[in-house]
Amino acid sequence: MSRQRIPPGLFARDQGGQRRYYARLNGRRVALCATEQTRATTDVEVAKALFAQLTADDQKRTLRGVHGLPEPVALATYTQEHLVKKARRTG
Repeated sequence: MSRQRIPPGLFARDQGGQRRYYARLNGRRVALCATEQTRATTDVEVAKALFAQLTADDQKRTLRGVHGLPEPVALATYTQEHLVKKARRTG
């Protein structure tokens, strides 16, 4: 089995006989975990996709900081739920 080449910023560790993928981001080591998983992924393609998403999110956060913009808030969903509950209570 040949080892695939992984892009810069990603690294792999052999854990329990499995090769798991991690990322280096802003001096931190981050486990590349798929949704609902607690361990780093063993699939290099999934690791690449998660790394791309992680770096895009980090870049957006950095640009918001540079331009002085606040973090986005998901207020619409909360407001909608609150108003529905309030309408049910009152009548």
